Amino acid sequence: MVRERTGPSTPMEIPPLSQELLVEFTSESLILSASSRFDPKKVLRHLQGVDRVYMGIDMGGDKITARKVRIRQGEFLQEDDDLVQKSQNGEGYLDFLHQVAEISNNERLPVGLSFAGPMEEGKPQHAANMMAMFRELQTEYSGHLERVLPRLVSVKNDATACLISSSVALCREGRDFENFLLIILGGGLGAAVLQDDKIIGTEAGHLKVPDDLNPFQVREICETTKELQSKSHTCLELVAGGVAGLEKTASKVYGKRVTGIELAKMAAQGDETAKRLYMNAAGIVGHVILGLGNLFSLPLGERDHTAVVFHGGVQKAFGFPEWEADAIRKYLGRDLDNVFQTTSIVSSNACLEGAAVAACLAA
Repeated sequence: MVRERTGPSTPMEIPPLSQELLVEFTSESLILSASSRFDPKKVLRHLQGVDRVYMGIDMGGDKITARKVRIRQGEFLQEDDDLVQKSQNGEGYLDFLHQVAEISNNERLPVGLSFAGPMEEGKPQHAANMMAMFRELQTEYSGHLERVLPRLVSVKNDATACLISSSVALCREGRDFENFLLIILGGGLGAAVLQDDKIIGTEAGHLKVPDDLNPFQVREICETTKELQSKSHTCLELVAGGVAGLEKTASKVYGKRVTGIELAKMAAQGDETAKRLYMNAAGIVGHVILGLGNLFSLPLGERDHTAVVFHGGVQKAFGFPEWEADAIRKYLGRDLDNVFQTTSIVSSNACLEGAAVAACLAA
């Protein structure tokens, strides 16, 4: 028996602009978190006088990675093989951190950590995609990561960490921008803005998704906004996030587990459902760019004013960067001049390298 696939029957295209979503882009709804002052040009000058190894950690929803990063003359150099542990729901993450703590203690390495979730004064506030870790952290360590990692000197939201390394790397290449807008579309969906020498972290992925951007009628409740804002809705991340949205939805539609790699292959082979999932996610990214651009008055279409940087595994899917460009063109009425992928300016793990830079600045 062939399972009937449910979903939109209209021709595939970038979804129309949703004013219902755009009005959600407010400071309160985005759970904004501002960092201390950060001027990429000044930071680069500081890093050009550094030659030291730091431990960078990237804690995401589906895996955690640690790497020794040597910062030398403004470059980020990998010192050793990555330590990686894949996981569902963050299980085993704290055991992994204990192993990293032993290395960093023995080698006296300052530690910086990138965390995929909302932060307040360096402390994780919630972790929808790694609740096993979050609950254990609360129970055993009262929510304090520094009690697990004694040499921890910096904890940043993943979008903030990614923006740190990306903005410095672009400055190193002589690209001078007044503003930066970074979008992460990996396991989840996140964004950060660098404006007036301040990085502002946002939880854009947890805004309420309107029905016209939820073609497969996902009805799961966003645990982050439920916990932090007492709201009950389905969020953008649960529709467009790589693991939280796309993989879960595809698995329900096909009646079997579908990984992100498999879904990307299906899209490349012309599968209409896979392509529709990605095109809708590209539309959501376009709304995030426009919504944050409006909120912060970013001159998105002016050359050398605002760099838009994309990061995350979904960016590697067949056709996705082109669909993002289509969405931006449809919503803004023009192309963006300054669009970058982190893999072309930093590395495959810009969050981890940003965590290492943050550790350098804090040590």
